[in-house]
Amino acid sequence: MIGAVTVTTNWARARLKGKNTNELINIDWNTDYANNDCFSINPSFTLAYRMNRRISFNIDLDSWFYKADITYDETITNAVPGTTATNKFRYHHFMNDISIGLGIMVVFK
Repeated sequence: MIGAVTVTTNWARARLKGKNTNELINIDWNTDYANNDCFSINPSFTLAYRMNRRISFNIDLDSWFYKADITYDETITNAVPGTTATNKFRYHHFMNDISIGLGIMVVFK
Protein backbone atom coordinates (compact mmCIF):
# COMPACT_ATOMS: atom_id res chain seq x y z
CA MET A 1 0.00 0.00 0.00
CA ILE A 2 1.20 3.50 -0.77
CA GLY A 3 -0.47 6.38 1.04
CA ALA A 4 -0.15 8.75 3.97
CA VAL A 5 0.21 8.18 7.69
CA THR A 6 -0.70 10.79 10.29
CA VAL A 7 1.78 11.30 13.11
CA THR A 8 0.25 12.92 16.19
CA THR A 9 2.57 15.40 17.89
CA ASN A 10 1.21 16.20 21.32
CA TRP A 11 2.14 19.17 23.44
CA ALA A 12 3.86 18.43 26.73
CA ARG A 13 4.80 20.26 29.89
CA ALA A 14 7.11 19.30 32.76
CA ARG A 15 7.47 21.14 36.05
CA LEU A 16 10.67 20.39 37.94
CA LYS A 17 12.09 21.51 41.28
CA GLY A 18 15.82 21.42 41.90
CA LYS A 19 16.91 19.07 44.65
CA ASN A 20 17.88 20.97 47.84
CA THR A 21 17.38 24.33 46.07
CA ASN A 22 14.61 26.85 45.47
CA GLU A 23 14.96 26.42 41.70
CA LEU A 24 11.67 25.83 39.85
CA ILE A 25 11.89 24.93 36.15
CA ASN A 26 8.99 24.69 33.68
CA ILE A 27 9.68 22.96 30.36
CA ASP A 28 7.11 23.26 27.53
CA TRP A 29 7.19 21.47 24.17
CA ASN A 30 4.95 22.95 21.49
CA THR A 31 4.43 22.35 17.77
CA ASP A 32 2.76 24.53 15.16
CA TYR A 33 0.12 21.88 14.40
CA ALA A 34 -1.09 18.72 16.13
CA ASN A 35 -1.04 16.24 13.22
CA ASN A 36 1.60 15.70 10.57
CA ASP A 37 0.82 13.74 7.40
CA CYS A 38 3.74 11.75 5.98
CA PHE A 39 4.05 9.83 2.71
CA SER A 40 4.27 6.13 3.54
CA ILE A 41 4.86 2.73 2.00
CA ASN A 42 3.29 -0.31 3.70
CA PRO A 43 4.39 -3.75 2.49
CA SER A 44 2.50 -6.56 4.19
CA PHE A 45 2.32 -10.34 4.14
CA THR A 46 -0.60 -12.53 5.25
CA LEU A 47 -0.73 -16.30 5.57
CA ALA A 48 -3.81 -18.35 6.52
CA TYR A 49 -4.23 -22.04 7.32
CA ARG A 50 -7.66 -23.64 7.19
CA MET A 51 -8.07 -26.31 9.88
CA ASN A 52 -11.49 -27.47 8.71
CA ARG A 53 -14.59 -26.07 7.04
CA ARG A 54 -15.27 -23.52 9.80
CA ILE A 55 -11.96 -22.64 11.51
CA SER A 56 -8.91 -20.89 10.05
CA PHE A 57 -5.77 -19.44 11.62
CA ASN A 58 -3.91 -16.50 10.15
CA ILE A 59 -0.72 -14.52 10.68
CA ASP A 60 0.13 -11.18 9.14
CA LEU A 61 3.25 -9.06 9.09
CA ASP A 62 3.05 -5.33 8.34
CA SER A 63 5.82 -2.79 7.99
CA TRP A 64 5.31 0.98 7.73
CA PHE A 65 8.03 3.15 6.22
CA TYR A 66 7.66 6.92 6.47
CA LYS A 67 9.73 10.03 7.06
CA ALA A 68 8.69 12.19 10.01
CA ASP A 69 9.32 15.92 9.70
CA ILE A 70 8.24 17.53 12.97
CA THR A 71 9.42 20.89 14.26
CA TYR A 72 8.76 21.88 17.87
CA ASP A 73 9.78 24.60 20.29
CA GLU A 74 11.16 23.87 23.74
CA THR A 75 10.74 26.65 26.31
CA ILE A 76 12.61 26.39 29.62
CA THR A 77 11.54 28.86 32.32
CA ASN A 78 13.32 29.18 35.65
CA ALA A 79 10.55 30.52 37.89
CA VAL A 80 12.67 32.00 40.69
CA PRO A 81 14.75 34.53 38.69
CA GLY A 82 12.18 34.60 35.86
CA THR A 83 14.59 33.70 33.03
CA THR A 84 13.37 31.98 29.87
CA ALA A 85 15.28 30.12 27.16
CA THR A 86 13.72 28.86 23.92
CA ASN A 87 15.17 26.22 21.59
CA LYS A 88 13.76 25.05 18.26
CA PHE A 89 14.17 21.36 17.38
CA ARG A 90 13.51 19.57 14.10
CA TYR A 91 12.73 15.86 14.26
CA HIS A 92 13.52 14.70 10.72
CA HIS A 93 14.00 10.92 10.78
CA PHE A 94 13.13 7.92 8.66
CA MET A 95 10.70 5.76 10.65
CA ASN A 96 9.93 2.05 10.41
CA ASP A 97 7.12 0.40 12.38
CA ILE A 98 6.70 -3.38 12.26
CA SER A 99 3.63 -5.23 13.54
CA ILE A 100 2.77 -8.92 13.70
CA GLY A 101 -0.79 -10.16 14.08
CA LEU A 102 -2.22 -13.58 14.84
CA GLY A 103 -5.85 -14.44 14.38
CA ILE A 104 -8.49 -17.11 14.38
CA MET A 105 -11.45 -17.03 12.01
CA VAL A 106 -14.66 -18.93 12.69
CA VAL A 107 -17.39 -19.23 10.05
CA PHE A 108 -20.90 -19.50 11.53
CA LYS A 109 -22.73 -19.89 8.24
